[in-house]
Amino acid sequence: MNCPYCNGSNTIKKGTRNGTQRYKCRDCKDKGMQYWFFKEINHIEHKGKAPKILVIDIETLPTIAYTWAIWDVNIPPVNIIQDTCILSWSAKWLYDSNIMSDILTSDEAIDRNPDRLVTNIWDLFDEADFAVAYNGLGFDFKHLNTAWITAELSPPSLYRKIDPFPIVKKTFNFTSYKMDYITKKLGLQRKLPTDMSFWIGCSNGEKEALNKMLEYNKHDIIVLEELYLKFRPWMENHPNIGAYHDSNDAVCKYCGSTNITDLKDKFYYTNASKFQTARCNDCTGITRYPKSVLTKEKRKSLMK
Repeated sequence: MNCPYCNGSNTIKKGTRNGTQRYKCRDCKDKGMQYWFFKEINHIEHKGKAPKILVIDIETLPTIAYTWAIWDVNIPPVNIIQDTCILSWSAKWLYDSNIMSDILTSDEAIDRNPDRLVTNIWDLFDEADFAVAYNGLGFDFKHLNTAWITAELSPPSLYRKIDPFPIVKKTFNFTSYKMDYITKKLGLQRKLPTDMSFWIGCSNGEKEALNKMLEYNKHDIIVLEELYLKFRPWMENHPNIGAYHDSNDAVCKYCGSTNITDLKDKFYYTNASKFQTARCNDCTGITRYPKSVLTKEKRKSLMK
């Protein structure tokens, strides 16, 4: 298994998480980098075409503006010197070890011109069935849409957005909902350290800063993929992956696996029906069958 960062084969297995094999690269570790990556074990045997799930993260340049204060300030548009724009993007197909990425050139960063950058990532979204981004609904997807329409691109083909952030806030009570805090709390891969000097250097078109930012952005994709897989079985509103498969077999709604076990004597009840539940042995998610186990006569007899 080659490292997605340095492409070296000096990697070791480091246990499993939710049906995925974790690896660590010895070469990267020797350079002071703690790079982890993982790959699905015994890739799920799908009947029919599996959906394409794109894991995506972007970085943006900060807005530069004139201001007389630093607290509780409303800055009018006429005070803006340079508007924000997409600085870099990094993406991968779920479970694929290949990380795709791009960043502004020095001239593009100085000019704040992301048209080339966002045109390339548009092609990936046009191909995707799903796109996963942490706080994507509040940040990534809005920035991308703004960049696309500004670059006079048409909307990409229809895709469904998966954002773990609002589900995490609704379901759990973490002290902080920043991705790095949560991954630390759960013992997952951590984000690389950074500070404002990165963004200042990138704004000035400094090549060293741009290279470091791209490395930072690429690493975020590994963190995001692991975080998404960790929370996926908790996401009750997760799109039903089974709808994308041709098989008539029972399929896990979260990951598309047919390796599921009915939970005997465990049912899901509504006011007018009763459903058999099942657990996926690959992603651990709990789902229910769509057909009620109650007879038509029993349902008719229920008081409303």
